[in-house]
Amino acid sequence: MEGSRSPHDMARETHECRAKELEVYEAMLTLSQRQRDAILGADWNGLERATREKEKLIVQATQLGARVAALIDECALATGVRNHECLARAGAEVGSCLLNAKIARVLSELLTFENSNQELLESAMEPVREELKAVRTGKRALRAYWGQPAVRAHGLIDGDA
Repeated sequence: MEGSRSPHDMARETHECRAKELEVYEAMLTLSQRQRDAILGADWNGLERATREKEKLIVQATQLGARVAALIDECALATGVRNHECLARAGAEVGSCLLNAKIARVLSELLTFENSNQELLESAMEPVREELKAVRTGKRALRAYWGQPAVRAHGLIDGDA
């Protein structure tokens, strides 16, 4: 493979991508905390802003993950070794293991926040659900009350006059 990068270079780039992934996940964790604060404070605009920012980070994380996968494939092809073992042979073992552990920790915290935020949001929505039920009930009552055609109602009024 003349002109191709060395497995060591691929391992280094993989490590750099994983470090960027960690930064993205940490930023997502911060946004999850902002989302929680927005939900608790009924700041729906703040929640929307944080959610839009997080969506952009999810796209970045997906792109970085795809790049890491491509680098692992490329390194495996260059070394003739399958999957992640090629990176270890190229000298990325220690740094990647530490990054993987940090990423796993942040993702675990992120999942915990996401679940908690979902529960908080559902609780915050309950009064709205109740209000909508009351509105539907009120509409049904009005339809039942005014259910007779308008002409007949006018006829009654005119007939009484």
